[in-house]
Amino acid sequence: MYIYTLVPGDGSTDNNSFTIQDNVLKTNAIFDYEIKNSYSIRIRTTDTTLTVMYYEKVFTINVINVGPTPVTNLAPTNESINHPLSETLNWSASTSPEGYSVKYDVYLGESLTTMSSIATDLTTVSYNLTGLTATKTYYWQIKSKDINTTTDGPVWSFATYQIVAVDDNLAKGKT
Repeated sequence: MYIYTLVPGDGSTDNNSFTIQDNVLKTNAIFDYEIKNSYSIRIRTTDTTLTVMYYEKVFTINVINVGPTPVTNLAPTNESINHPLSETLNWSASTSPEGYSVKYDVYLGESLTTMSSIATDLTTVSYNLTGLTATKTYYWQIKSKDINTTTDGPVWSFATYQIVAVDDNLAKGKT
């Protein structure tokens, strides 16, 4: 049987930020990458099966920088058609796990490879597009960001309507 414990010694600087319960390492705090991105702990494993033997090792626990949640509920809906030449992009707000404020960057292009930033640091969850061209497919993406991390949202597309010229004579039934 093995028992694991946090022990003092070289490398035990952050032992107070952790506990071991039922041989499972757990945190004593909510970690924030922007405040501290790694922790040093010293663990002893004790073998109690035949004779009591132990081994100690220093571990570095790295904190992952978690960005804001990706945007959801995008509109216009993906691959939708017949949109006007002015369109409003909408999305649901992102949240930052650390509680930081979230801003948005809007990307737009006529292909996946030509998408570029058309608006940055928005604090609202919508953006009005104007000057779109008829019969074009547009690709768009919203990137949410907090003070240090950016999260890419999904890439969606929509197509503008086709302008159809009507011959007045044909419309009136004349040939």
